Amino acid sequence: MTWIVRILREPLVHFVAIGGLVFALYYATRPDQSDPDRIVISEAAVQMLANQFESTWRRPPTSAELAGIVDSYVKEEILVREAMKLSMDQNDTVIRRRLAQKMEFLIDSIATSPAPTEEELRAYFQDNIQRFTAAPRMSFEQVYLGETATAEAVLGAVERLEDGTDPASVSRSTMLPVSVDDAREPEIDGTFGRGFFAALVDAEPGAWMGPVASGYGVHAVRLVEVDVPPAPEFEAVQAAVEAEWRQSKADELAERRFDQLRGSYQVELPELAAPGS
Repeated sequence: MTWIVRILREPLVHFVAIGGLVFALYYATRPDQSDPDRIVISEAAVQMLANQFESTWRRPPTSAELAGIVDSYVKEEILVREAMKLSMDQNDTVIRRRLAQKMEFLIDSIATSPAPTEEELRAYFQDNIQRFTAAPRMSFEQVYLGETATAEAVLGAVERLEDGTDPASVSRSTMLPVSVDDAREPEIDGTFGRGFFAALVDAEPGAWMGPVASGYGVHAVRLVEVDVPPAPEFEAVQAAVEAEWRQSKADELAERRFDQLRGSYQVELPELAAPGS
């Protein structure tokens, strides 16, 4: 009996059960296509159309409106069937992508996760604590030394700056900001190039240093301040942790469901050659 209870608590079992209900509802409301020239609209389909109208207009449809909705649905079904007879649904990239997107939506809609325990949330918080910690900020001054600079030139520039020389007299002409105040990594790297923030974050504030490479060349930099916020308490971010935990579990269940679907197909691929080989 214990193993039965354990299986019933498994999220994947819930996923498959809910998925089955969703697919059953889908097939219950779609027109009967066993006879390609016979269109049967079920009561469930009519109710679905009425519910869609009510969710849009905040009132149920009148008899005339409902008749018009059903008539439009029948017209759409006729046009779809005729298009499929002409194979218009085949080899159409837009249709393929739309159908794949709808299947993704369907899988995502049933990939719901059970309520987490506090123990699970705390463990997830500890494993991903950086995701819930505010990003560091920094302030600094920089002097642009050109696209290339020798070690001797950089050392000379740093010594002059340390001696109090006006940075403007040391810097080469540039449109880059001379100073940056209280900025995060995306802002800094967006201005100077990827990796510029990382090159400064562990430096000792107060002294000029170099060379520091950017996407434009070589710099001498004086770090003014780095503000690294402490990690938050779990209770302060519990709601955000739970939201992210649920999303991660939903993504995991959706991926597992897709793996199940893929396992039911035999996929044959041609030998793939790398471009240019």
